[in-house]
Amino acid sequence: MEAVTLGALFLLSLYLPASAADPSVTAAGTDTPLLVVLGIGSAAGVGALLSLTGHAVWNLFWPYSPTGGWRQLFPRRYFPWIHRDFRTEIAEKLGPYWDVAETPCPVGGDRAIVSTAFLLYSEAPAEVRGWIRRRHNRFSDALSAAAAILLGVLSGVALYPLWNDGRRGLVVALVLVAILTFAQGLEARHQSIAMEKYWFLLRARHMLDPDPATPVGLEPGAELTIRPSLSRARH
Repeated sequence: MEAVTLGALFLLSLYLPASAADPSVTAAGTDTPLLVVLGIGSAAGVGALLSLTGHAVWNLFWPYSPTGGWRQLFPRRYFPWIHRDFRTEIAEKLGPYWDVAETPCPVGGDRAIVSTAFLLYSEAPAEVRGWIRRRHNRFSDALSAAAAILLGVLSGVALYPLWNDGRRGLVVALVLVAILTFAQGLEARHQSIAMEKYWFLLRARHMLDPDPATPVGLEPGAELTIRPSLSRARH
């Protein structure tokens, strides 16, 4: 999070409660740029709060770790099936990587995350890692956007209770946008998980090599050729 966002969040936390108790806190800025500054700062602060809300919802309901989020309510020793996910299943098949991870990470969830993330981020191509990361970011952004819309609608209902047909239509449209935004983010998360599973599946079937073996190139004025890498040529 950028420092300017943190500063805006600080200003929002400082001035908003104070002005609610004593309107003169901001009244002094009527003839100065203070209100404009506070408005911009408050908007950035609200955005930071909503971004944090999106991450909090993600970590609570869709935790990255098999032992995180809502799963913490259920002890692993009594509810082992609740803590099972694809990373745990993959990690337990990684042989020495899984065994070594037991020393620094005795907790099952951390052990699964560390062992699988180590392989993914040390062996997978940068394009694959970026593809996965972008979809995780889309999921987080979608949660924040959906939270912003829903909280805005609820706040408007609480502050201004007057209703008419036009307002009802707008509320329905906004809620529909929030649902569609969330659905889009959820699909992006599913794609990122599918890519991780696919990469590990290829690796398990020995279809991947951390050292690319056969770069494909087109020689000038020649047919398509396959040049063996130096590591394979030595063998």
